[in-house]
Amino acid sequence: MRYLIDNHDNPDPFVNMALEEHCIRRLDGQHEYFLLYANEPSVIVGRNQNILQEVDHRFMKAHRMQLVRRLSGGGAVYHDRGNLNFSFIQNPAAGGLKNIRWFLSPIVRALDHMGVGARINDRNDLVVGKKKISGSALFSNTRRVMVHGTLLFDADLRALARALTPPASRLQTKAIQSVYHPVANIRPLLDRSVDLDHFKKRLLGLLRKEMGRMQKVSLDDRHWKRIYRLAAQKYRSWDWTFGRTPDFSVMKNGQGQHRLRIDVHRGKIAAIVDLDPEKGNGKWRELGKHLTGTRYERDEIRKALDDLPVATGSRFPAVEPLANEICFN
Repeated sequence: MRYLIDNHDNPDPFVNMALEEHCIRRLDGQHEYFLLYANEPSVIVGRNQNILQEVDHRFMKAHRMQLVRRLSGGGAVYHDRGNLNFSFIQNPAAGGLKNIRWFLSPIVRALDHMGVGARINDRNDLVVGKKKISGSALFSNTRRVMVHGTLLFDADLRALARALTPPASRLQTKAIQSVYHPVANIRPLLDRSVDLDHFKKRLLGLLRKEMGRMQKVSLDDRHWKRIYRLAAQKYRSWDWTFGRTPDFSVMKNGQGQHRLRIDVHRGKIAAIVDLDPEKGNGKWRELGKHLTGTRYERDEIRKALDDLPVATGSRFPAVEPLANEICFN
């Protein structure tokens, strides 16, 4: 039996990520589940991505966008209330745990019925012509599989482009990096009178024809308590969002054009290495010791620099320029 999980139109991306994880880990494994939801403006990064490579954090903060790390791999995606997200959760489909195309095919056929001629490319994106209208990702725990993705219906494409364009940096990491692809909305390809709610209902109706009966269900309070707890303790936490960032190093030019390397482990400064030690008189080594264990974030670096011993601090520029030298985003 396939169930359509009612998320009560909750637009909180932290809750919806927790809802997906709860469904794959906690709900009866004899059944299949499907979700459709829209989030408030946010960027959802893949499980193995380095956030500094993926987003313009200052732009997101200025526009009050949420930043969420999801359970699955793949690249970063932009969400807002004009972007409809889908999620299939079930036992492995034909072809095994990694067969994303099997899950996407009903979406493609439903769009085709609406007059949207989409196809699946070699990266498992849905494209119309040369433009991407949907990205997808997969998570499995060997027993169950989740394939989820986006449908850019009437999203703010300018905000998408800004949020997903990180500042230039000399960053060394083995993290999975997103691949840029021109994007487009679905709405201009349909009757202009079609809004997101109508599109959602039409899509559901066509998917039921493609996939068979789908019964809508609401989870009880016991389930929702666990979902909200998971959202609070995991998805909203610094440790999951930033502490999960794969190790990386940033190359910077310090005071007096010193070449510096900042090594970051689990989101925190592990070392500051002066690559021109004959010019630095050991002061960058002192600073590295002082900042070891500090979160690699501008505000946290500022706080740590405010606590520099007077004798050491006098050897460096003011806190703000020094924070800018160490942290680029």
